[in-house]
Amino acid sequence: MSERTADVVRFGIAGLRRGASFVSALARVPHAELVAAFDPSAEAGASLRDGHPRVRIAGDFAELLASGVDAVYLASPQQHHVPQAVAALRRGIHVLSEIPPVAGIDQAHDLVAACRQSDAYYMMAENHCYFPHHLTVEAMVREGLFGDLYYAEGEYLYEARHKLRDTDGRPTWQGEWHAGRNAVTYPTHTLGPLLRWMDTRLVAVAAAGAGREPGYAVDSTMVLLGRTAGHALVTMRQDLISYRPREASYVAVQGSNGAFESGRGPFDRPRVHIRGRSAEREWEPLDPYVETFLPGRYRELATDESLWKTPYGPTLDFVDAIRSGSPPPLGVYAALDTMLPGIVSEGSAAAGGSWVDVPDPRFFTDGIGMTPGREWPLT
Repeated sequence: MSERTADVVRFGIAGLRRGASFVSALARVPHAELVAAFDPSAEAGASLRDGHPRVRIAGDFAELLASGVDAVYLASPQQHHVPQAVAALRRGIHVLSEIPPVAGIDQAHDLVAACRQSDAYYMMAENHCYFPHHLTVEAMVREGLFGDLYYAEGEYLYEARHKLRDTDGRPTWQGEWHAGRNAVTYPTHTLGPLLRWMDTRLVAVAAAGAGREPGYAVDSTMVLLGRTAGHALVTMRQDLISYRPREASYVAVQGSNGAFESGRGPFDRPRVHIRGRSAEREWEPLDPYVETFLPGRYRELATDESLWKTPYGPTLDFVDAIRSGSPPPLGVYAALDTMLPGIVSEGSAAAGGSWVDVPDPRFFTDGIGMTPGREWPLT
């Protein structure tokens, strides 16, 4: 539908457990409606129908795609994201995908090929890029307030044992994909906003871990050090195992003219220091800058914190992209830039923390064919 417009974008959703927040968020997005849904659980489908009797409950994913939808939101387990995205894109149906966008390097190649061969749009629904203080910092970066960015850091610390094993002690799909290999397996919440601010990608990473527990392939704490194309440094810590309170959204950035830290824990507020604006060598709250720099279209995110944990922000931009026929933010290359460093970090950790190159998906040759389209990287 990138070459056609519609007053209302008709959505289907795959995965109603994780996708419950999408259902509520979509109701607040103009020019969009939910028309169909699929979940392997009949109970989940019946529950949705009780509150949304006009929504068609599909028996499988193929039926969902045949339900007259313009776009699908993929909230299925992550190993299904790419196969489902490929199936939708081949039918000219736009794809808004939950994170992680891919489960491995082979899927990354498959996704790039499908995007290049389709006229439909693909976008990663990384909601951490849409926290109001993150959007504010992004606008401040674009205005040059921080100067040249040369360092960024973040943490995803989320004791997730309850999600990694079922009641019989067997690995869940999260256990398989998030704790089944020794790597930074869940990087997009951190790298999403950081790389967006820095407007770059990581070209090489080194990774190491510590604190291995029986029954888990991933070290309790994994640390990734990344180098950007512009020789800036990015660090990330992931911890899915250690007993501790959750700290899933700490990010910080340092530039030649100032710094930002999002704050840690529930009582620590985002803060900023801008040379020439802030008191010398002192932090100041970010809040006054939100009033000035947060784009008006995202004001609802600032006034309703419940939207932060939903895909409201990404969906807002995705619907606008479809209706205007312009590429969405967080498209396939941006999505893979946040995930590929984590995928290749496994090789670095296995080699004792040595540096490994991060492939650039723009130069994958998949899906180019004889008639390169808009996704051909050399146009």
